[in-house]
Amino acid sequence: MLGKILRLDVDATSAEHNYAIPPDNPFIGAGEGTREEIYAYGLRNPWRFSFDSLTGLLWTGDVGQNAFEEINIVRKGGNYGWKIMEANACFSPSSNCDPSGLELPLWDYGRSLGSSVTGGFVYRGNRVPELSGAYIYADFVSGRIWSLHYDGDNPPVNTEFLDTNLNISAFGIDAAHNLYLCAFDGRIYRFKATAPPAPTAVTAEQSILPAQFTLTQNYPNPFNSTTLIRFPLPHSGPIDLSLYNLSGQKLKTLINGHRSAGTYIVDWHGTDANSNTLASGAYLYRLRFGNQVQSRKLTLLQ
Repeated sequence: MLGKILRLDVDATSAEHNYAIPPDNPFIGAGEGTREEIYAYGLRNPWRFSFDSLTGLLWTGDVGQNAFEEINIVRKGGNYGWKIMEANACFSPSSNCDPSGLELPLWDYGRSLGSSVTGGFVYRGNRVPELSGAYIYADFVSGRIWSLHYDGDNPPVNTEFLDTNLNISAFGIDAAHNLYLCAFDGRIYRFKATAPPAPTAVTAEQSILPAQFTLTQNYPNPFNSTTLIRFPLPHSGPIDLSLYNLSGQKLKTLINGHRSAGTYIVDWHGTDANSNTLASGAYLYRLRFGNQVQSRKLTLLQ
């Protein structure tokens, strides 16, 4: 069972074990000695995995052998390639390997950035709004910490936001989904928003421009006919504002294009891309501004 993600029913027992095997595990009845506990395989050394509390997706960091560390979204029955491949590179054989049928990593990095990935969490807290919706992970050796934004439709965007001297071994969250990390110095660290810069003198023209990029909560929320989504842009750039269900499926694009600096308000009437009225429930709206991404949850009542 090494190199696998296992899924067990710990509230039941079986004749052989003090646990049972969920009946919808992917290798139930596979025979030929296949362990039915296996949920996914082809991982080398997954170090910390977590579920996104909003989407339910299972994320893990997988420690590499010689050259690469990788981040994966783990899916039922998936083969993540070890040891045919190390991340996106052939390992055995060292060239001309066959990647067909393999789940390639969502993201990887080489030895210039670190040597042992520590998986983390998708940030769903409120203490650091700029990290909302990003998968936060680190490297145990280099101490670097990254945020990885991925919406299921567009290529992932990875940003290094801290370079520490810590040997980061694990992340954790509290009841409010705020993020913590622990390191080999015996301490637990918490994340908090960066203090805003000291005010400086500005001209009248400068003062009307937004100070920073922020996606505000829609108003009213919940709503039953129309709601307003507001966001300021501190400078011009490409933006994409889209609506999603909680499974990550895109329902409608509200804005896609280039916008100048300023404050924008978008009116949404609870319809999808085909002008169909959506059912009551919770939805997400996400704004991508350059390489920055923020998202918020809204509730529609019909």
